[in-house]
Amino acid sequence: MLLVKFAVLTSVETRHRYVANALRRALPVVAVGYERTGYSPAATASEADLTEGERRIVCEHYEDRARQEERYFGHDAAFIEHGSSAGPAGVAVVYAAGAIPAGSGAVKVSAAATVSAARAGTAAEIGPAGSDRAKEAEVSRGSGGADAGCSVRPIAPGKLNSADTLQFLQEAGAGALLVYGTNLIKPPLLDAFAGRIINLHLGLSPYYRGTATNFYPLLNDEPEYVGATVHLIDAGIDSGPILHHARPVIAAEDGPHMIGCKAILAGVEKMILAARELSEGRLAPVPQWAVPNPRLYLRRDFHPRQVVRLHEMLADGLIPRYVARAAEVAPRVRLVE
Repeated sequence: MLLVKFAVLTSVETRHRYVANALRRALPVVAVGYERTGYSPAATASEADLTEGERRIVCEHYEDRARQEERYFGHDAAFIEHGSSAGPAGVAVVYAAGAIPAGSGAVKVSAAATVSAARAGTAAEIGPAGSDRAKEAEVSRGSGGADAGCSVRPIAPGKLNSADTLQFLQEAGAGALLVYGTNLIKPPLLDAFAGRIINLHLGLSPYYRGTATNFYPLLNDEPEYVGATVHLIDAGIDSGPILHHARPVIAAEDGPHMIGCKAILAGVEKMILAARELSEGRLAPVPQWAVPNPRLYLRRDFHPRQVVRLHEMLADGLIPRYVARAAEVAPRVRLVE
């Protein structure tokens, strides 16, 4: 039996909800905070100086992301319900597009709605209201009087590192944090849970840190650096000691979002392993090492025309070419297994 109780801090999209459910099935999770980060790269397509053809490519890119996330994660992407004491059987009734249990009262969210809302800079439309508030209401549903099971709270942009969030986590009895897809963790959370915050970073640190770090390896013709890093959070950006790496098995026919979803699946398994190791006192953190040409990408570095360039490279055989030379380039990447 694991002695440490965990809180999950994540965001609100399909992939985030899936990871929260996977963690809760495997670990004693006493609290979940769903943060609306306020960031949507898909929305930049309407703001940038693009031709109609370029804009169509960018929109189709994010539509495919919604489709692939639904394919890989939509079957288990419900929000966890406040006060629920079971695993997936006790989750709230918000589902992504797909089958909905009869009589559940669940509301569908279409992939098209997800993309449309992303272009508008919001989360996916939920129910008739079609707003973040509707999503927050669904997250909070059932909160009245529930005093056992999992505490659940929506976290508005800018409120992640607040005294209110810290109080929520402490009152739930969390001894450690599992983080995926939020804004940067800072004080007071960073101080209160020092050495006990595990992050799932999509990208291989120390080679690629920051944001979109499974996008940029493809854009840079370096698919060997696609993967996930499970690490302890420090004050830097994806710079804390590494616990485990994970890499997807890439097939010649894979698209970028299929590869990304595979990386998430591989990463969440390693995150569960790291959480168990923390609880059992078996963590073996590896300090990040110096690498030639380390990459750090921030949100301001992204331009939708990069998506256009990536799709030109994909059409030119980027992925099959990598698969053919994968064994040759693999030694370039040091991994913490």
